[in-house]
Amino acid sequence: MRQTATETLRGRLRARLRGRFLRALGGAALATLAARGAQFGMALALGTQLGPAGFGQVAFALGTGTLAGQLGAGGWPALAVRRTEGLAARPQRLRRLMAMSSRAALRGGGLAALLLGLAALICLRAGPEGLAEGLALAALVAPGAALRRLGRQQLSALFRPATGVVLEDLAAPAATLAVALAAIPLGGLGGAGVATGVFAAVGGAAGWAALALARRGLPETAAHDPAEAGEPALWTAEARALLPSLAPRMLLARADMLLIAPILGFEAAGLYAAAQRLAFLVSAPPLLLAQVLQPWVSRALHAGDRRRLLQVLGGGTGAVLAWAAPAVALVLVFPEAPVALFGEAFAAAGRALAPLALAEMAASIAAPLMAVAISGPWMRALGRAGLALAAGQALVIAMVAPTAGVTGAAWTVCATSGALATVTALAALGALPRRAGR
Repeated sequence: MRQTATETLRGRLRARLRGRFLRALGGAALATLAARGAQFGMALALGTQLGPAGFGQVAFALGTGTLAGQLGAGGWPALAVRRTEGLAARPQRLRRLMAMSSRAALRGGGLAALLLGLAALICLRAGPEGLAEGLALAALVAPGAALRRLGRQQLSALFRPATGVVLEDLAAPAATLAVALAAIPLGGLGGAGVATGVFAAVGGAAGWAALALARRGLPETAAHDPAEAGEPALWTAEARALLPSLAPRMLLARADMLLIAPILGFEAAGLYAAAQRLAFLVSAPPLLLAQVLQPWVSRALHAGDRRRLLQVLGGGTGAVLAWAAPAVALVLVFPEAPVALFGEAFAAAGRALAPLALAEMAASIAAPLMAVAISGPWMRALGRAGLALAAGQALVIAMVAPTAGVTGAAWTVCATSGALATVTALAALGALPRRAGR
């Protein structure tokens, strides 16, 4: 009788968790579809109004600023996913962690903006035409990018991924799109500065809102238990240790744009950005799924439940392939998509579309595995391998881009994305718990 009651309770708990998961997935799916639509609409509006060169400068500023801000946030966003489940029953300690993370992200984003500003000053004297302006615009984007990434990860760890998606991925592109559409009767935006400035301002406000919502409802930090006095130092050390494992993925995701603009100019960067925006459609739902799965992966890791973890990862990988494989096939048979959507000036972007779509598929497969990979003994090895791949990618792009153009850069990105996905899968395999679970 007692055994039957226990099994019934477990069944109800599993049903409740499944319901919570489905609600989170459904809300995040709608938010991500809206965000991808706003991002795509923003790209189309800016591309048609500014042309390849102007659009390339905006893409360079947003990509560089976002990368700098995410690197500035360090390992604190990933730490939020790892630690929130374990601190859920201790809300005061969780609030303390969130406050520390916010201060660290703000400092890191500010430092990233300062470094980009200094780079812009250097490029005024010796740099390609327009690069200094692009770096200055990127400096505006960096602080907000750091805050948005941290806020999104905190909200996802609290099973509120839809809110995190809205504030990181939807708010700024939607505002920029609205401004671009409003400027059409006035003759268009006229330059990259207005679009980037709107994106940076709204992105910064969205980052603050995400952090505030994550901490809402948690009690104010009270007097600390002496036994907890060493926690801040431990969290700081853990966040620093996480960054080397995460930075390569960030670099590989955006280093191509960092190099194409200085080497080939903003017009080539605009062509590449148009193909990249279309290729993102391959990874939109899979990356959403990875974001929703993160707290469930963290819960299984925290419990040491191998069976549950494999179920989550297996289902996630199957869902990724179910979307990404047909999407890549569609891209392969329709390389004229950039012309149809952006205009004849973007015809050369079609040659970069297929390799970038394959790269997005590889990144989609690796995304659910990353939370496991950075929790195991191969974490540092993953970081070193990723840094080596990032350096190799940068070197190859610098070598092939002057002759092979954006197409050569795209195939280089495809190869390195596949290699990083393989290394991530091996690191995740080494991090699997030994216990089978129930």
